[in-house]
Amino acid sequence: MIEFSHEKEAISLGDLVRLFARGANWKMPLAQEDWRDLLRHSPLVVTAWKDQQLVGFARLLTDFVRWANLYDVVVDPAFQRQGIGSQLVQRLLDHPRVARVRTVWLGTAEGHAFYERFGFVRDGNGHGMLLVRRDRDDQLAVGPQLAEGASSSPTELRVERPSFIISSREVPEEPGLGDGDDEERQLLEHARRALPQLPDGSRLRVIAGAPHGFGEAYHQVIDTAVGWLVRHLRPNCGGAEMGFDGSH
Repeated sequence: MIEFSHEKEAISLGDLVRLFARGANWKMPLAQEDWRDLLRHSPLVVTAWKDQQLVGFARLLTDFVRWANLYDVVVDPAFQRQGIGSQLVQRLLDHPRVARVRTVWLGTAEGHAFYERFGFVRDGNGHGMLLVRRDRDDQLAVGPQLAEGASSSPTELRVERPSFIISSREVPEEPGLGDGDDEERQLLEHARRALPQLPDGSRLRVIAGAPHGFGEAYHQVIDTAVGWLVRHLRPNCGGAEMGFDGSH
């Protein structure tokens, strides 16, 4: 069984270099420090594992609002044609921290047909491909509409430890973390009890974070839960416009 993870802490630099040596046909760094910096400055990564063996990797560079670049999708040749590459790409595109991102760019010399499955189209005659998620257009504007949008203050839903604060109203009970779907359902129930009715046209800004010392695993739990929360609250808010902020 193939398992997937977004935790950078689990990646051994040696294993990562060996994976690229086996499965990548593009130039990558020689120095170990360069590999360490590559991981450090990649805000989102996803890995694939088979019995604790690293068999797949991909990363996304992004501002979490408007743009993202997809890089270095690689699968061990012994594990190719099993859908692992597709899972790596889809898990990055579906990550709740990039829920607001409209345009994703990538460069590929030979993989155009593969990326077209996800909606990417060629950007001119070169290696570039673009994915434009037009369902995000209601969160964007141009010209005078930008100033109008900036003047409206969004309702905030703040998710932090040790309490969950929703529109400045504190919910004292702390949902349990690490229970899979359970903490997501608990988050939703907390939000439904505390979130005031949003008027049509209002925006919800979700801010997720943790105190110093909490690692990537905690962030992933919160990111997953908040992403699920926003998706399930959207139908209940009529014409409300929603966005997501990941604050780490």
